[in-house]
This record gives sequence, structure tokens and C-alpha cells, in this order.
Amino acid sequence: MRTSRVGHSYVRVVLALDDGGPPLADRGWDSWVRLFVPRAVGDADAGSAPLVLPRGPATGWYARWRELPEDTRADVRNETVRAVRTDPATGACEVDLDLVVHTGPDGAVTGPAGRWATAVRPGDRAGLLEQGTIIDEALGLSRSAPLDAPLVLLADEAGVPAAESTARSLPAGSRALVVLEVPHADDARATCSAADVDVRWVVRAPGEASGAAALGHLRRLVEADPSLLPADARLVAVGETGAVAGARHFALSRGLQPGRVRACPYWLLDRPGKRRSAS
Repeated sequence: MRTSRVGHSYVRVVLALDDGGPPLADRGWDSWVRLFVPRAVGDADAGSAPLVLPRGPATGWYARWRELPEDTRADVRNETVRAVRTDPATGACEVDLDLVVHTGPDGAVTGPAGRWATAVRPGDRAGLLEQGTIIDEALGLSRSAPLDAPLVLLADEAGVPAAESTARSLPAGSRALVVLEVPHADDARATCSAADVDVRWVVRAPGEASGAAALGHLRRLVEADPSLLPADARLVAVGETGAVAGARHFALSRGLQPGRVRACPYWLLDRPGKRRSAS
């Protein structure tokens, strides 16, 4: 296991699978896993605390996890897979996860996944449960057949990994507009894709509601050039619950068919600004 800081708001964690099982499938799109990290008492032991996992098959894991003592069982978060690398000779598999690191008013890291990502060290352990993909099946996307109409991806910082992975999965001949909202300018990074992808990074102003800057930017782009979001386009919005609902409403108001719009709520903001849950 190793980590590196990726911009201001992300830590990239590279996990080496060592359980003797099959390697993780490189599914692309919004491929996601359940990440199990140690239940830490404080930030200092967030990486090295004991990892208490439910035993048995993947089916029924949640019920067995709930039966474990709450003060010792692993914390669970849903995370997007950025990359999978498997050595064809040895079968050794590495999995990259980009985890968002949130901080409170005092600057301290908040949330189990963020605390773990900033404290974990080589040799520490975590658990992964593969879950598959959602966006491609919901919208009929293929890694081999070009899209028949533009795709618009909209995300806040929690949804950036899924939006980036989806853009990278598009085949040549596809066209996509990707609007990504982040809290800091140095969170922006290059996105490589065989498709014609236009990536717009939008920096959220302090105190602004998550997702508002990205949706506002998209509205202005579409008002200036309606061809960016024609009626046969597909739209995927990923991030805060209220923001993705607003993006869906906007898409439908522009004439998109409901079956071509996917709103993926990753977390919910307790008004007037308290984060209640996050993937």
C-alpha cells in the first residue's frame, strides 16, 4: 500500500491485493467498491488500528457486518476505482482509489475514509468488496461503440473520480462535455480519453453550495450554445443529492428523455452547510 497527494483535496491510495483471490476486474466507467477501513479511535491510529471484517461470502455481508461490535467493526465507504493493474505473469493486482479529504473549520480531517487515507502507511490493511458499474448499464454505454449523441458529465469533488473514469472509458468517435466542480484550483488535472472530451474545471466559492457552481456553469454554456445539450443527449450528474436532483431537472427541462438522464446521489448536505454523509 502506498499513497500520494493529488491536488489539494485528494489522496491517491494504491492497494496491493494479497488475499489469494482473483484480481479485480478492470471495468472502467464508474466501477466501484466498498472500502473497509479500520475503526480508529483517533487520527493517529486511523491506518494501523485492527481491521475487523465480516467473514463469509459477499452475499449477506451487510447483515454480518451489523452483527459485529459497533466500536470495533471496520468503517465502510463506497469508492470509485480509478485504475486496476494486473501482472499477467504473476496475477499480482494493484487498485488505485482517489479519496476526497474533507476538513472541518479547525482544519482537522473529517470522515473515516479521509482520516484513513492521510494516516495509512505501507503494511497497513484494508478490505475491498467489488460492486460493478452503474452508469454504463443505465445509459447503454459501450467501450467499443461510439455514442450516437453527446454525453454531459457533471460532478462535485465527490463525483470527480467517477466522472473522470467514465470520460476515460469512452471510445473514439464519442463526444462529451465534462463539468467538474472542486473546492481548490489545484484539484484540476488532465483527463485522457480516446473520445473528444471537453473538460471544464470550476472552482467553488467559499460558502457556496456544493454543485451550484458546476450547474450554473453548465447552464451558461448551454444558453450560449444549445448544441452542447441537444434533446438526444445523455446526462450524468454525480455528487450531492440536492445538486444532482437539480441537474436532472435542468436536463429534463431541455427536452432530454428520462431514460437518458442519470442522477447519482453520493452524499447529502444537511442545510445550512453540514455534511451528513459521503461515499
